[in-house]
Amino acid sequence: MSSEPLKNDLRVIVTAGVSDNFRWKVTFLLDRLGADYVVCEDLYATVARLAENRGSVAIVGSLEQLCREKMRFFEICRDRGDVKCCCLVRSNSRRSRRQVASAIMAGALVADNVEQIESMLEEISGSRKDRRSPDRTDGPAAKEFSSRKALSTEEGILSKSELDALLGAG
Repeated sequence: MSSEPLKNDLRVIVTAGVSDNFRWKVTFLLDRLGADYVVCEDLYATVARLAENRGSVAIVGSLEQLCREKMRFFEICRDRGDVKCCCLVRSNSRRSRRQVASAIMAGALVADNVEQIESMLEEISGSRKDRRSPDRTDGPAAKEFSSRKALSTEEGILSKSELDALLGAG
């Protein structure tokens, strides 16, 4: 990864519990990138923090955390317009393929490791020189996120092999 600092106008909210290993990996990454971030223990604290912030915000959390309350959180982020969600899908996740597809259709970016989250944050902040991750060829460039509220149904539909690769077949 480039390890370039994220642009200062992007605020990152990490949603993860104290005992979640993901929290420590992401905060280490954000410290290294020089990002402006806060950590919230749960989705409710994240919604409260989101209400306090204006400007570009990236929410980073596990799919399990961000999908609570019938995925209403994604609607809140989409309605606000200046929020982008980066969800980590763990390979041992019990979430259904439908929930992963619904998160993607709601405009969330989905990753299966922290390195992908780094690329996504760089895209969102505009700090990547090429504005595209070499690891991702499936979605719009970062500059297109601000003008799009959600993916169309055709763009959000994943094949069985794509879902198996994302979630780990088994």
